[in-house]
Amino acid sequence: MNIIVCVKQVPDIEKPVKIAGKVIDESSDFVLNPLDEHAIQQAVIVKEKLGGKIIVLTLGPERAKQALLRCLARGADEAIHLKTDNDCNFDSTAVSVILAEKIKTLPFDIIFFGGKAVDTNSGDCGVQVAKIFGIPCIPEIIKLEIDNEKVVAVRQVDNGEEMVECSLQAVFTCQKGINELSILPLPKIMQAKRKPLKVEDVCVNNRFSEIIDLEVLPNKRGGLILEGNPEEQVKRLVEIFKKQGILRE
Repeated sequence: MNIIVCVKQVPDIEKPVKIAGKVIDESSDFVLNPLDEHAIQQAVIVKEKLGGKIIVLTLGPERAKQALLRCLARGADEAIHLKTDNDCNFDSTAVSVILAEKIKTLPFDIIFFGGKAVDTNSGDCGVQVAKIFGIPCIPEIIKLEIDNEKVVAVRQVDNGEEMVECSLQAVFTCQKGINELSILPLPKIMQAKRKPLKVEDVCVNNRFSEIIDLEVLPNKRGGLILEGNPEEQVKRLVEIFKKQGILRE
């Protein structure tokens, strides 16, 4: 089973994100997109059951190498870094076209993506890559069973869950809950540095949309500290709830 996993390095949303004009400032902290880590883990689960090889692929500047190293530590066999300059503010269509061009040169049965990226809140790339190849795509899956060339996936929908069947080749985007992530031990992190990691310089000429402005939304939620002893705090809290209409007389 030949498996490709496409991942993205994103700003760490647990820490302050800095803006520089229309892009995220390079002084911000960046991490592997959380749902992409579930995609890597699912690829490892499939490989352990059916055998095969996992290649992880990303598009981004020099720093994106760190995301690939984490994927290699998680269990990928090889990594390919499609390296751009620091201006990596590409729309999903441009990214999908570049990823597909590279994937065309690789053997694959399955392509995994994370359900969406936390920076753009977009989950377009998996669907667009599947469209380029003319193969099935099942997005936002929370369960996956593969029996030879037959695949059954369960995905989240508004009113519950939906079971979908398809054949391979196919693209799947992974949601939180599809698997449990274990803590990476130090030996695996060190071993990742010895696995194959190929760097290819790419130039993004086509962009299908443009960001006009980018800003961090202000935190409008003001905190309130209730003073006094516990009884006084409870009394004050009840008064606030009544004033806001949360409690009635």
